Amino acid sequence: MRSTIDVGTAAGTRARRLAVSLLAACALSAPGIAQAHARLVSSEPPDGASLSAPPATITLTFDSRVERNFARLRLIGPAGESTLSAGSGEAVQSLVVQLPSLDSGDHRLAYSVVSADGHRIEGTVRFSVEK
Repeated sequence: MRSTIDVGTAAGTRARRLAVSLLAACALSAPGIAQAHARLVSSEPPDGASLSAPPATITLTFDSRVERNFARLRLIGPAGESTLSAGSGEAVQSLVVQLPSLDSGDHRLAYSVVSADGHRIEGTVRFSVEK
């Protein structure tokens, strides 16, 4: 004997709601579905680099797209602190930032970006320019 549920009954409505709830729970718990935050995978110059000449730009490359419009960049070095621009436009995987003329010494680029999933990611890239 086969058992069926009439979808027009209260039991059918409960069964339908349970099925939808189970599907939603499975979808939300599935790994890798736009849940991961962006992370920095490389920079040029690399973190901790010792350079013989000051770079004209610094490139930050992430494992997923970041919103260029919401990037906050601060360069801290021997001459003090300055705010840099990542430009404007659509989300990108790599930010290329123009640097001012740099003095010899230790420099630190503090970044704060928003990933495509809406989460803010912060970090620092350090490098030095030899005398």
